[in-house]
Amino acid sequence: MQADTALKDAWSRIPSLGAAETAFERFTGKRMERILATVVAIGSAMLGTQAMFAAIGTMSSGTSPVHITLLVIVYIPLIAMLVACVIGRGVRVASGSFAVAYLVALASWPLTVGAGDHRAVNQPWIFFLVNVGVAAAMLAFPVRIQMLWAVAVPLVYGCVRLGAWVRSFR
Repeated sequence: MQADTALKDAWSRIPSLGAAETAFERFTGKRMERILATVVAIGSAMLGTQAMFAAIGTMSSGTSPVHITLLVIVYIPLIAMLVACVIGRGVRVASGSFAVAYLVALASWPLTVGAGDHRAVNQPWIFFLVNVGVAAAMLAFPVRIQMLWAVAVPLVYGCVRLGAWVRSFR
């Protein structure tokens, strides 16, 4: 009889499968989010640096204030996202702000490239960040918005790029 009681007592102390799995999943989910944020930060820093060199390379004494404004609009949230990813705090907010700022800047890109500007044939700096814009959305938004962003950003890029290509023949 006493063995049955001891056995029941032992089984009652073992967490149920659902409770243990939920706590374990939370740990694994948090760990995976941290790893993904770190990987995104490394890749985004490299692509952001490449884009910055491209932006500096195309700057001349006649660089318009709109180009500089777009640089600021894109790079302030990008730097905030990189810092948030590295420290592991505010990743969703910082990544979401970059994703939105980048999409707005990319969509407004045709307004900054004049019809007589033949640099549109080359790869503009903002195009190097398409993957970063999608990756930022993956860190920031729910799955449905992630899927929308994964389609929308390359689609906007394609439209902007096609528009720049068509303008170069005028």
